[in-house]
Amino acid sequence: MLSLSTFLLACLGTCFVVTRSKLFERTREIAEHIAPFASYVVRCPQCCGFWCGVAWAALGLWPVPARTLALAWFTAGCVSSIACHVVNLACEIALRAIQPAPLPQRSRIARPR
Repeated sequence: MLSLSTFLLACLGTCFVVTRSKLFERTREIAEHIAPFASYVVRCPQCCGFWCGVAWAALGLWPVPARTLALAWFTAGCVSSIACHVVNLACEIALRAIQPAPLPQRSRIARPR
């Protein structure tokens, strides 16, 4: 169980650094100009989570055995994608609770009577 939690923490950390940090802001901007697919991968936590899971599994961090290497990597990507999506949703909900949306501004344009 410890190795599965290590895998998930590595995937979550990598995913959030790539999709949210200032460190990768320029990379996200460049990805928009290169290809739409690349832009999705570096901006979407669920997409990035999948590829982080595949990468960490390829590096040997995926603890669950599978019949084939491709199946193990695909499974790791799916598990990581779900975890990154759920944690991202939880963070968004928490941020909205802390920082409520600003009230809409009233129009100062005089309305005809």
